[in-house]
Amino acid sequence: LIFCSSGKWLLPLFDFECFMKTFNGSRENLCIHDSAIGKAAIVLMLRQGIRYIHGNIVSKLAMQFVDKFNSLSKNKNNPVTITCDSSVEKIKCATEEQLAPYTDIEQMYKLLVERLNSSN
Repeated sequence: LIFCSSGKWLLPLFDFECFMKTFNGSRENLCIHDSAIGKAAIVLMLRQGIRYIHGNIVSKLAMQFVDKFNSLSKNKNNPVTITCDSSVEKIKCATEEQLAPYTDIEQMYKLLVERLNSSN
């Protein structure tokens, strides 16, 4: 275990992003577990190079985004693997609705940062 957080919303993943700026270990085999994973969480995880993702509950929107990410990836030999205990159509969260139509990771990341900054 290299990082743990009990924060709410996407705050633990933003904290993880800060942590990863100082992490000197290999990212190749990092895995992440979260209780509920929607498209926003997937965006933050993929930006950090996480290849193995497990959620107690994962939205189908998030799974579809991972599939699309893998199909467009240059690294076909090391796809992102996502597993879950159960899946739902969408996570009941305004962020999930906001990101539903978007496909560009950097555009979605900017929207998430704007949301984060507006809540502070």
